Amino acid sequence: RAEVLEKINKAKRVIIVSYPEALFEQIVTKKHFASNLLEFKNGATYSLEFINELLLEYKFDKVDYVNRPGEFAIRGGIVDVFSYSNDEPYRIEFFGDEVDSIRSFHPVNQLSIKTYDRCSVVPDIRELKKKEVKETFLQFVPEQTTIWAKDFGLISQRLDAEYKRAQEIYANLESQTIKYSPPNELFYQGQRFNEEI
Repeated sequence: RAEVLEKINKAKRVIIVSYPEALFEQIVTKKHFASNLLEFKNGATYSLEFINELLLEYKFDKVDYVNRPGEFAIRGGIVDVFSYSNDEPYRIEFFGDEVDSIRSFHPVNQLSIKTYDRCSVVPDIRELKKKEVKETFLQFVPEQTTIWAKDFGLISQRLDAEYKRAQEIYANLESQTIKYSPPNELFYQGQRFNEEI
């Protein structure tokens, strides 16, 4: 999901093939998503201390060697970070405070895969959603988006069925100590989908 949102946020044209249940959960707003990207560019200067603090604030785990999304490592002038929107981690090498090179690499054998002029590190969007008002996927995509669907009615029915199930689960929660968000703050209903389409 983070990878798709990043592509929508950056690309002029993108094709997304999906299914109704993938639209069900509301997502972080486009504005909040864009403001929480950590972007690196060759030749730009960054403080390694700032990068360390920001990644910790974004709930990345500091490790010796990155293996999975949400991890980062700093060794001397090298920052390895595994963004939630990539299949491979980035290795950002610094000369002082200036970015000298950016490349993706294989986390097991440490071999470089591809070099980049710039890269974006996307935090866990589930963490971002906890702090921000959410919106539907149709609100996130540009207004001039073209949408093809085999059966809009079926999409609406599936969203309503998932929403009804979420309401039943919410009604049966018994915890007095944990405050759960109601389904209308988290999920997308068929009627709202019909209005936005």
